[in-house]
Amino acid sequence: MIEKLPSDETVKKLQSLVKGDDLIVYWRDACGFRDVKKPEEIYYTPKTTRGAFYTLIDGHLILVTEETGDGESYEGTIIPLGVIEKVEVIRKRRRRKQSKKAKTPYPIKVVTQIIKIHEKDEG
Repeated sequence: MIEKLPSDETVKKLQSLVKGDDLIVYWRDACGFRDVKKPEEIYYTPKTTRGAFYTLIDGHLILVTEETGDGESYEGTIIPLGVIEKVEVIRKRRRRKQSKKAKTPYPIKVVTQIIKIHEKDEG
């Protein structure tokens, strides 16, 4: 039987990720061999990779494992989606609270009205 990877559940999980989510990805790697009597005994080479979700592009998952201080250089792993067995979300990236301040300034008109109050002399 040919197993479909990734599963529908894993696809949904991948589609819900946002940049920075901390993940563990369980996937199957290719395997080379030499002088093996029974290749069917060594075909399965599971891998586990932990990193921060970066993006999905052209059927591949990009995980970042290290970022330089300036945020312009990365180290990580690119995994074809077709070899992913399971994705475990360790921690969702913290979302910044939205500021209640306007993103662009807008004019406010303040109206003031001065009222003179005359006191009645009761004498």
